[in-house]
Amino acid sequence: MTEPNQNKTNFAGTYFDKDSVLRIAKLLKLSSWIVAGVYFVQFVVNLGIFTLQLLRKLLYFGGPPILCNSFCGKCNQAWQA
Repeated sequence: MTEPNQNKTNFAGTYFDKDSVLRIAKLLKLSSWIVAGVYFVQFVVNLGIFTLQLLRKLLYFGGPPILCNSFCGKCNQAWQA
């Protein structure tokens, strides 16, 4: 059997139309940045909502105030009452 003297490459453009593969790769790169941007905007909005809920005291973190107990006795007395 004779082997071809061509260089083998893993670039998909050698099996398909090179221009089409590069165009699809650019489109996918652009769309991946758009998706990453959407996730970043969603993260910022969620962080803002969480911060507003904390500031407006709409969230409650239950349990004894462990850190406050070590610094002052007022919290400890109020918790035991």
